[in-house]
Amino acid sequence: MDMRNKLILIAAVVFLVVYATNNQKKRWVKESYEIKYSKDREKAIWGHVLRGDDPALFYGTPLYEAAEAITKHNSDKVSKLLQGKPLSVINLQDEKFLQPLNIFAIRNQDFNSLKVLT
Repeated sequence: MDMRNKLILIAAVVFLVVYATNNQKKRWVKESYEIKYSKDREKAIWGHVLRGDDPALFYGTPLYEAAEAITKHNSDKVSKLLQGKPLSVINLQDEKFLQPLNIFAIRNQDFNSLKVLT
């Protein structure tokens, strides 16, 4: 097998792994609370048990990208992502800990994003 074929094979395997992972996450969003937040299921989907500072808590909601930005302390991106969104969306709570995004920002010690959220 020449180098070109090896590269094509590697690219195909990477594509399939990413595709399968995304499909798993899409199914995870629709699962019941008991299944979704079981330790085994969280580990299978995310590779670890979800804690209160994990943006995956907001996966499948309009706030997921903002939660990721908070973990990176990118308050400018948080501001852009939330601009024009109604308070009913901004105040959505994650299902596991029932925390809104402002509490999530505190848990991640991103006080600039907290200012954006208040």
